[in-house]
Amino acid sequence: MHIGMISTYPPTQCGIATYSSYLVSKLEALNPPATVDVISACGDGEDDSFSLSRAEGSDLSERLFNTVVKLKPDVVHIQHITACTIQAVAWLSHLSSTGLELKVSPW
Repeated sequence: MHIGMISTYPPTQCGIATYSSYLVSKLEALNPPATVDVISACGDGEDDSFSLSRAEGSDLSERLFNTVVKLKPDVVHIQHITACTIQAVAWLSHLSSTGLELKVSPW
């Protein structure tokens, strides 16, 4: 399974980034392993993460959309609600037009 995770992630230092790092390591240790691409609004995009600061697009919604479409994950997991994800909710409705399956779980 290929998972796109939108979350803060190390080197950002916060509890959510630490939790997300642990979650990624556990998902990748499954048998069979999951492939997890972390999409982070900030940071430098090192290791397992893709930084939206380097993504193509004029605003956060467009950068999120373009990154998810490029990665083509089976599932998009939004780790927490922040101003980043609240601003970017508009891009969710566009995903269905790409052929990617959209699954939304209530939080």
